[in-house]
Amino acid sequence: MIDRETIATFFTFQYVPAPATIYAGARKLAPGCFLRLREDRNPEICRYFYFRTAATRTASRDLDDLADELEEILLTSLRRRLISDVPLGAFLSGGVDSSTVAALVTKRLGLPLNTFSIGFAGDAGSEHFDAAEIARMLGCTHHEQVLEGYAIDLGRHIGTVLDEPNGDSSCVPTYLVSHHARQSVTVALSGDGGDEMFGGYGRYFATVDEDEAKRAGDPRYARWSAGDNYLSSRLLVFLDNDITALFGAVPTGLAERLAEMRRQVNTERRPLINVLREVDAAHYMPGAVLAKVDRMSMQHSLEVRAPLLGREIAAFAAGLAGESCYRSGQGKLVLKRVTTRYLPEDWVNRPKRGFGIPVHLWDKTQLLPATRALLAGPDARLPLWVEPQRITAYLDRLEDNFHAYQCWGIFILETWLRSHRAEPART
Repeated sequence: MIDRETIATFFTFQYVPAPATIYAGARKLAPGCFLRLREDRNPEICRYFYFRTAATRTASRDLDDLADELEEILLTSLRRRLISDVPLGAFLSGGVDSSTVAALVTKRLGLPLNTFSIGFAGDAGSEHFDAAEIARMLGCTHHEQVLEGYAIDLGRHIGTVLDEPNGDSSCVPTYLVSHHARQSVTVALSGDGGDEMFGGYGRYFATVDEDEAKRAGDPRYARWSAGDNYLSSRLLVFLDNDITALFGAVPTGLAERLAEMRRQVNTERRPLINVLREVDAAHYMPGAVLAKVDRMSMQHSLEVRAPLLGREIAAFAAGLAGESCYRSGQGKLVLKRVTTRYLPEDWVNRPKRGFGIPVHLWDKTQLLPATRALLAGPDARLPLWVEPQRITAYLDRLEDNFHAYQCWGIFILETWLRSHRAEPART
């Protein structure tokens, strides 16, 4: 059974946050927890790790000193994850995180490395160009695949195979790069976790800069608050007014969850960059990012290991002062200081790119008609939870103001509902 509030929660986050699941009668373990079962006792949820960031704003150690320590921890994490009796390679996007992993394997550990990337034809910003150049610099044996199409058709398949819906559009390229890598290897290293651990998202920077402007007395931010602005379109896909348009109101439990998350950010006295890293490590990373990589890679029986998420690395990252993560428009300062020991500094400090679908493969002319077609038929499932006239009105709204991520979330959810046992919960 699935209730309306859970559908609304999925739209908001594009996943269902732990400990809830899409099903009313099932629960997930929260990050850093395990379940203890003992005879004649109730099940007990135990926490073994909590990513609690530091309250320190000003660093007591310089970046080189911190980078020395981090590099040694990274090498230990890599050595553990390189143990394999099957062929092993690495995803390479050309970004800082995967490039750091590849650089340390090849330059510090002196090991040969097969790297894998995908690109999309007709996309001048396709990251496979950068990945190929990084691989050349590091001496990796690089494998790339340039593709055409796939977004809508593959979206239908992804919605069918997920155990619970995940509206992250980068499921598509993750599925494709996993398929590509599995032709050669059975295990792949990834750079997942670098942004959350070390502070790499542009949304962090924008929020911190605005917070500093407010503290400096800028009248434009007199009524501004960090929690309300971060937990808005910077992180969420459907905002409160969007949920109201679909459901008539924001369901009570979801409204309370969002209010509490915003309150926690607003009342924190720790450095804001640290608070935001902690929020994402608890919610977005396990709910969207890691779930996406796990489900898409295992569709191809590919094991993906994330060396940047070793517990020792997480403990190190949690202890960083705010200014060791972000300063003067630059993030991931400590991790980048490691990376620049092996790759050119100007390359490392390029603007960040996302790992997503090129716009021309899921724009208004492609995705919206496909979504309408799904929801117009007599076998449409979403109308069991959302009134049909509200769905139609919302899709009409997207005609005038197209929002690709919202449309994709609706498309994936409808596809998922059609292929899984899903009935409305009794109210």
